[in-house]
Amino acid sequence: MTWRRLGLAAVLAVLLVTAYAPFWLSPFRADDLLFIEKVEGASFASLWANRGTVFSYWRPIPTGVCYWTSIRLFGHEVIPLHLLAGGLWIAILMLYFALARQVTGSGRAAGVSTAGVAVLAAWSLPIFWVAGLQDLCMLAAFMAALVLLARGRVGLSALAYAAALASKEPAFVFPAVALAFLILVQREPWKSSLLRLLPHAALTVAWAAIHPRIGGGMWRDGGFAPGWHHPSLLEMGLGTILAALNLDQWPNPKTSPTWTSVLQVGLAVALVALFWRAPSAPPRSAAGSPVPASSRRPELFGIVWAGLALIPLAEPTLPWNAYYALPGCMGLWLAAGPTLSRNATTAMLVVAALAAARAGRASTVSTSIGTEYWQRLNSATVLEIKHRLMAAMPNPPRGSRFLFAEVPPGAGLFGPTGRSDIVAQWYGDPSLQSGYYSKFDPSDSTTSFLVKIGRNPAGLVVMPKPGPARDASGK
Repeated sequence: MTWRRLGLAAVLAVLLVTAYAPFWLSPFRADDLLFIEKVEGASFASLWANRGTVFSYWRPIPTGVCYWTSIRLFGHEVIPLHLLAGGLWIAILMLYFALARQVTGSGRAAGVSTAGVAVLAAWSLPIFWVAGLQDLCMLAAFMAALVLLARGRVGLSALAYAAALASKEPAFVFPAVALAFLILVQREPWKSSLLRLLPHAALTVAWAAIHPRIGGGMWRDGGFAPGWHHPSLLEMGLGTILAALNLDQWPNPKTSPTWTSVLQVGLAVALVALFWRAPSAPPRSAAGSPVPASSRRPELFGIVWAGLALIPLAEPTLPWNAYYALPGCMGLWLAAGPTLSRNATTAMLVVAALAAARAGRASTVSTSIGTEYWQRLNSATVLEIKHRLMAAMPNPPRGSRFLFAEVPPGAGLFGPTGRSDIVAQWYGDPSLQSGYYSKFDPSDSTTSFLVKIGRNPAGLVVMPKPGPARDASGK
């Protein structure tokens, strides 16, 4: 099995590079700017505070530790954080395979489930946008906690769960998912299962007590009201099922299939083939004895997992995005693996179709932030603006201010609050400032430049000393 696991890591690495290239060039934008502003000049201890958090979410590991460490080691280089994201994605799927094999007792079924999860289009945002580290850190720690619990390492599982809670809120369903695993897969009695999960339950209570949106000061730390339609439970359940099939948006590619699309399909099939003849290994109980296949309920466990994953989406400030459904999709594919693995042709055709749909989705026009099309367009827009601006103004005077007008919708030049030092990052000069032209004060004597972008960033124009902001359309 060792060589197969190495093969799994290698195939996933190639799939990551071909399916999402060049994700490592996607620039900092939007929420990233707030996280950077938060950690610059901060002490390591202050990263863990539950006050002054961005959007009242306590996520100190991805939005604090990751950015803080990267900036101190590499400055404002975005590539190290993207490489971290890619490594986390591979780790998530490696851990998912380990859990799926434990749950199903079959390397073949685990391979099918892992292949299905690996080619989900919902991974686009976490991989392309650095802010997606929140989801990747949470899922990596969540999966590690489950795998460790399955192997009887309760203390280490609790530590991993603590890391998941410190990454993103949906992790709080872990004790319920873990309880379902102990009862449905390892066939442990209710009483002993609950006792094993006492450390996890204690961590959940402590987390809720300090979280700014719960016991630590609910809605008092800059919470915001929803400005969109919040889906019903039925809509979220249907959305999760469609996301698991890459059909939450119908693929309608605007370009012809490329060699990378064909390669993605081939790699997905290779993931299935890699474990098709892998030996079976029935899961073991906490006492170490094999659990008979007749008493295990892997399909039911997967469905229960998917259902529990809907609970965090009930928060009224959340719209629907496919990447929110990733935990639920993992549960659904865990349930589907044993059935699909009964026939090689069926399994490979289903996974190939899923990979083809993912490739088609990449060039399907969309205005949803969670799609690959939007992420690629947004990244390209910001990079084009950066290159055009620095070509027009290679050496701006220190202390200058850049005022942006006619910014394309969703460009992500500024954080959601409007604060940003993105130009200072581009030039490596902390004395530079940037903002919307609509916020321009004509009485300010600071050397200023108007940056008009318009619908096509290639037509960017830089003008010195703009006049009063009468008809500014900067925001």
